[in-house]
Amino acid sequence: MNRLRWIPFLLAVAANLIGIAVGQTTVSSVAQVLLMPTLLLAARNIGRLGVAALLLAWLGDTVPRFLSGDPGLLALIGFFLASQVLWLLALWRYRHDGLWPRTWGQLWAEPHRWWTLAYVLYPLVMVAVVVPRAGWLGTAVVAYALAVVLMAYVATGLGLWGTVAGISYVVSDSLLALRLFGFWPTTPTVSFAVMATYTLAQGLLVLSLGRKRRASVSESLRAS
Repeated sequence: MNRLRWIPFLLAVAANLIGIAVGQTTVSSVAQVLLMPTLLLAARNIGRLGVAALLLAWLGDTVPRFLSGDPGLLALIGFFLASQVLWLLALWRYRHDGLWPRTWGQLWAEPHRWWTLAYVLYPLVMVAVVVPRAGWLGTAVVAYALAVVLMAYVATGLGLWGTVAGISYVVSDSLLALRLFGFWPTTPTVSFAVMATYTLAQGLLVLSLGRKRRASVSESLRAS
């Protein structure tokens, strides 16, 4: 039964990606609006912050469809920025289980934590590339870049799948930013890559956070 609850989400993902691949924009659009509601059906034990993060992502998938131009783009960035902040808050308590050090000395004394440098440099590079073309949205782009990379960094505390989820989200948003601000045209290939990495990220965040929370409860019960 636990696996069956994922079927609606996986069907929505398949419909979205197939719709993009074959040029059925209506199918892909409807499926995208259904992604987060079906993922909520699959979610277990992700807490109120996790649920709220998914609801804001759903608004980010849906509301910009009814707007055009800069208002639509601002709504897209705004809703997903709020979603990233809530994911960050939901994952914050587990940060020390990943790359986040308890002390600065620990950061440099343990080689596996040196990956922190990549999480610091990447948003700086993306901001330097994208902001000159973002115009008045530049501040929003900077805020979003910092939020999504910080979320990805904290997500390493969820283990391997949390790490993959965070990186996938960064990749998805980077591809989307490069498309939105004119670095390459909107093509089915780019759209497919954006949505594939986005759905992978959201699904793995839900899965890994639920498992982490259950494991924390079990540890607490054993300790008591």
